[in-house]
Amino acid sequence: MYTPLQSTAAQSNISGRVRLDGVTVLGGRFQQGYVDGPASESDADSSIHWSGVILATTTNRVLSIATEREAAAGTTTVPTGFVGSVVVERLPDTGVIALRGRGDMNPVGTNFNSPTASSTRFNTQLAYDNVVFSHSTTTNSHEITVNESGDYLLNFTDSLTSATNNVNSRITVSVGGVPVTGAQTKSNYIRALNGHNDSSSNLVFLLSGITAGQIVTVNTQQEGVAGTQSTTTDTTLLLWKKAALNFRAPAPSMFATPFDNARFASTTPFFDFESGDPDGSSDIQYEFAISTSSSFATATVRISGTNPGFTNTASSTDTAPFLENNRVRFQLQPADTLVNGNTYYWRVRASDVSGSGQYGDWSTTQSFTIDALDVIPNWYQTLSGQFQTNSLFGSVSNNQDNNIKVNFNIQYQLDQIYNRNNMLDLFKNNPFLKKILIEDA
Repeated sequence: MYTPLQSTAAQSNISGRVRLDGVTVLGGRFQQGYVDGPASESDADSSIHWSGVILATTTNRVLSIATEREAAAGTTTVPTGFVGSVVVERLPDTGVIALRGRGDMNPVGTNFNSPTASSTRFNTQLAYDNVVFSHSTTTNSHEITVNESGDYLLNFTDSLTSATNNVNSRITVSVGGVPVTGAQTKSNYIRALNGHNDSSSNLVFLLSGITAGQIVTVNTQQEGVAGTQSTTTDTTLLLWKKAALNFRAPAPSMFATPFDNARFASTTPFFDFESGDPDGSSDIQYEFAISTSSSFATATVRISGTNPGFTNTASSTDTAPFLENNRVRFQLQPADTLVNGNTYYWRVRASDVSGSGQYGDWSTTQSFTIDALDVIPNWYQTLSGQFQTNSLFGSVSNNQDNNIKVNFNIQYQLDQIYNRNNMLDLFKNNPFLKKILIEDA
């Protein structure tokens, strides 16, 4: 929850409450919107914000935010052009620890404004995944041990009161006994004038790269003048293990087996490809698709580990899902025999099964044509679908008549692609292309 504020009064402050069915939730107080005054300090702007854990054990509960005056009387509003916001997200059942404490400190005391650093104790567990975390509510309750390496979102709230002028406590976070750079808040300032005796802090921070076994503590220490600051409600702490970023397997590499635009006799050809896990070492599952349409509107789909015909060319003992970065071959089976005279399009994609577990992008679509008379594979394109989706760059004519069949209007298209005379000279002077057959569309 966040709301920007603007006030005309000196020493004004807003006290807010997070309520469930009209009852303030534990740790649901925020009161850090203090304004010293537009006249004396040119200070008319502030904000109030809160984030924490709300336990709703049944459905149809009503969440509301209430505010009231905490310090001097006056008018406090949301500035023109700005709005407040509330975001609610359901926490997962695992990877979370949510704690609250009564304001007791380690080693001793209840003063958040102690001149020496103290750690906040947490004596109640609201949610506790004892696989990812270790915590005791009785012994060293200020320590949370992280059992699994990773990144963790931390959320801490407090609500403090004091009768001492200009006190402020600094909240910091330590991991493995070392303060985390940037993980601190200093919004517990109390003026102790015109009724301003309450404040609060709310820290949200991503603890990156925690290693298994490290201990997390939340610490507090005097930041302003000496004095006592104690809690008015429970402090709360949330640690939430964030899911590791896991990229999908890239589009598989292809090995010109068969080469693109090939024409050959086999009606059960084989296809070679390869992919890997971009951020791990997962085995790879492949999905192969073949169709008479380049749009694959109707396609035959075969999946390694589900359908026969997939083998690892680098290891005869490896079975699906296959070792990453190994060249895999799919042999069309008799049930999928192709039809002589047809042109087919094929593509493949990969999934890192123990990584993201999702399929990545499709490979580049390639095509081939079946001709029972072409015992030796050769390059060939049909006059329709294949040529419309490809180019002649890098093409090689067959070694029988050195012909390449091109389907366009010579007068118009050659003028568009290249100066007509220069293009014809280019073809004429190329020793590898002795003759070109050009058919009008």
